[in-house]
Amino acid sequence: EEGGALPELKVKDRAESKDQKKLFWDHLLLMLTHSILHLFGYDHENDIDARKMEIKEETLIKKISNTVVH
Repeated sequence: EEGGALPELKVKDRAESKDQKKLFWDHLLLMLTHSILHLFGYDHENDIDARKMEIKEETLIKKISNTVVH
């Protein structure tokens, strides 16, 4: 449904991640991070907001990627 309260998460297939020259799991992490940021009120309706969201995505992904899981 368009305009719902929660953003729609679309898990992209392996072909799309290959087209973008990304590993599938890296692409999935980006999509999950992006969706979570929408839940926290981030958007990309204009260039300034898009850049803020992109910076936050990069920061979070770096933190997640550097976390050691035991």
